[in-house]
Amino acid sequence: MSDLRVNTTAIAESYLTSPASQQLWNVTPIWQPQAAKELRLMAPGDAPSGAKRIIEGVIALFEAKTSVQHCEAVEIFEHDLLWDGPPVRLSNKGHLRLATYLFKYFAHLNIRPVALTISEPGPGRTLIELDAVAVSFPHRAWWLPATLLLPQQVSKNVHFKIGVRGGLDGGKVELFTGRLTNFPPFLPLPLRTAAGIAMGALPHAIEPLLGYAFDVADGGHYYAAKRDAAFDARHP
Repeated sequence: MSDLRVNTTAIAESYLTSPASQQLWNVTPIWQPQAAKELRLMAPGDAPSGAKRIIEGVIALFEAKTSVQHCEAVEIFEHDLLWDGPPVRLSNKGHLRLATYLFKYFAHLNIRPVALTISEPGPGRTLIELDAVAVSFPHRAWWLPATLLLPQQVSKNVHFKIGVRGGLDGGKVELFTGRLTNFPPFLPLPLRTAAGIAMGALPHAIEPLLGYAFDVADGGHYYAAKRDAAFDARHP
């Protein structure tokens, strides 16, 4: 599987920072919680416009609901990447798309940025560190009584590291790590990797079959359109 050929260690090391790293911006945005597109910086001139593009792109993936929205949101990511945001660890854009799509059946997330810093750990690399409030809305289903015991929403302070390859205005995300603020990782690496395989790599391998179910769940025709396009390409 492609996960095994991606050098995730090299990606992570590309964004290691030291006290000598130049900190270019330290700004606090004002957040209106209705949608990611309403993110506004208190002092827009203090940060590059590309930072807003990257942050909104990552948040769009968290908040996407349909297959089409996930396909659009994931385009801001490199094909080979390192995503280590519990509960999954992934290294392929297609796996990331499916893992985040499947997660929406467990809970809906809303990310509210609080503060960010931007630095350049190396040539052609930009690191955005984002403090935010993550609000999770677990799905509570009558046909699964245990879920009715879950709270309606859970809010936690989180810290994200977003590594961008290339300039902020046109670069793509190749590193994303997330953790609860002031908490150690609550899942060990082997479990995060196994979860990434279960929710990303395996569904990706059988995506043509799962597509029928996804279209029904979404009430859309994304996979049907892909099958029609493939048929037309084979039979012009």
